Amino acid sequence: STRLKAGPELLAASAESRAMVIRPSDHEEIQKLAGQVMEHKRRSFTLPVVMKNQYLIWAHMQRRHSLMTPNLRNDLDELLKHSMKITQAMIEIACMREWFATAQAMLDFRRCLVQALDVRSSQLLQIPHVTEACIPGCYAGRVANLSEFIEAGADQRKTMLKLEPDKIADVEAFCQHVGEIELKANLEVEDESETVVGDVATVTVQLLRKHLGENEAIGPAHAPFFPEPKFEEWWFFLVAPSDKEKDKDK
Repeated sequence: STRLKAGPELLAASAESRAMVIRPSDHEEIQKLAGQVMEHKRRSFTLPVVMKNQYLIWAHMQRRHSLMTPNLRNDLDELLKHSMKITQAMIEIACMREWFATAQAMLDFRRCLVQALDVRSSQLLQIPHVTEACIPGCYAGRVANLSEFIEAGADQRKTMLKLEPDKIADVEAFCQHVGEIELKANLEVEDESETVVGDVATVTVQLLRKHLGENEAIGPAHAPFFPEPKFEEWWFFLVAPSDKEKDKDK
């Protein structure tokens, strides 16, 4: 979406980003990197540090880490460590203004930062050892997203990916880690059997991880391109259909 494509520049224009160091050598190094990344949106800012950090974010989302110098990679890691608080603020502001589509786009951008995914990247790239070269085999097996991949079964996953046994073992460990989740939501008015106009209702959401035993906890998400451990987050929105329509023009 247009909102998602604006994410890298918004992050690069943040106060935390603008406070980062810029070196005399950065210009030449960024020029080399810029030729290897795709910007999905025309730039609005020309401040050198904003332009530099925007290129770093696009390069991260397109997994061009091997083209970065050690200094640029360190700068990227610093920016990514700031990114979770910054994007959380973006989502909270969108929620306060009741811009559901904007909040949803910023959540997608947050996932792109954690998993190093471009705006058009396949969900399947979140799986260990899965690269763009593996995607056609998954599509041939009628698997297009993460849920379908996990439901496919171990034998089909092995056939689709054609990876070495140790890498397949990592894939299966990932699928087990993601596991099966059951989600239930209940809306009720306390001490009332019916809900009428003007009542204050309570929504209760229960999330059950079926693959975990009693007293077991889920560990960090698989995010090898993110500089620090990242745990799962779940966001739940209560949105009226009319609110979705209003947000289309924002």
